[in-house]
Amino acid sequence: MMKDYLVLVNAESPLPSNYSPEPLKLVDAWQGIFLEKQTAEALSALLAKVDPDHLIQITSGFRSIREQVELYQTSMEENGLAYTNAYVAKPYCSEHHTGLAVDLSIKSGAVGEIAPDFQDHPVVEAFLKEMANFGFIMRYLPDEKTEITGISHEPWHFRYVGLPHSQRITEGGLVLEEYLEKAVIQ
Repeated sequence: MMKDYLVLVNAESPLPSNYSPEPLKLVDAWQGIFLEKQTAEALSALLAKVDPDHLIQITSGFRSIREQVELYQTSMEENGLAYTNAYVAKPYCSEHHTGLAVDLSIKSGAVGEIAPDFQDHPVVEAFLKEMANFGFIMRYLPDEKTEITGISHEPWHFRYVGLPHSQRITEGGLVLEEYLEKAVIQ
């Protein structure tokens, strides 16, 4: 499954209930946060290029189903249904289960488990400018795309899709759902 870096995981395309992360080649990307091997290597190369001062940190990578259940329940208790449905994927519907998704923050900013601070900083601008050249897309774009993805804009959440897909998606201002639909049509 993970050889397909374009795998779609969302509320409309959940992972099967018997999903197991066993076939994933997970590596420790940063202080016990795991990512799929190629994703971790691409992120490391990207950060080496744009962040020589190490201002960017990984706040979340691979999550087990159990961890997603706990995150969803905690968010429901602390933030309520509307917020949770806007920003937290239900278990089996999170890209974090694949090891291809990463949440980032700035070390000096707020490091919330659900919504870390990752905007309005020169290193973020550099990251956003280069991410597509390293296989990454911003997965959840501003509000006009929320109806398509089912998740509100998350400027901290990035998804590895590989080259040249990342460049095509970014240049087209698309979200993964639109890109995959276009690819099927063409």
